[in-house]
Amino acid sequence: MRLQAEGERLSGGDAAFVGALLRPLRFALHDARAELRAALHDARYERLLERLDGAGAALPVADATVPFERLAAKEVKRMRKHGLASCSASNAALHKQRIRVKRARDAAEVAADAGSGRAAAFVRRAEKVQDVLGEHQDAVVERQEQLMADARRRARKRWKHLERAASGVV
Repeated sequence: MRLQAEGERLSGGDAAFVGALLRPLRFALHDARAELRAALHDARYERLLERLDGAGAALPVADATVPFERLAAKEVKRMRKHGLASCSASNAALHKQRIRVKRARDAAEVAADAGSGRAAAFVRRAEKVQDVLGEHQDAVVERQEQLMADARRRARKRWKHLERAASGVV
């Protein structure tokens, strides 16, 4: 989809050429999605989900007395400690911070499910930062310099919003 969007920005014949190159991929994507939908409705998948639920319920809990809010606060603090790397930070540093945001978001989602209203705003904003940093990582993998620069700029902007929401969690 990203290649298609990039191809549509090209002029005339180049755009048509990219479209022709991507046409078989669109058909393959359509077929793959149909296979996935069928697999999700298959009895084997339902049995797998049941087994996973049972296995999850059987896992021991290390310390059930620690409130979810405290666990979320710990992950948010770890995320904030590293901040959002500057514009000149390495791609690896930005990827590590994306992972920290994901951990903090996951912990805050559990706290939000347990009734913490303060965590819900953080979760929404963390998702946005995580999405932008994910776009940056995709651009790194695909070596798309302009997308990387744009993702870095947007990540800095979204980070400011996330910081404000984090102050209500920690």
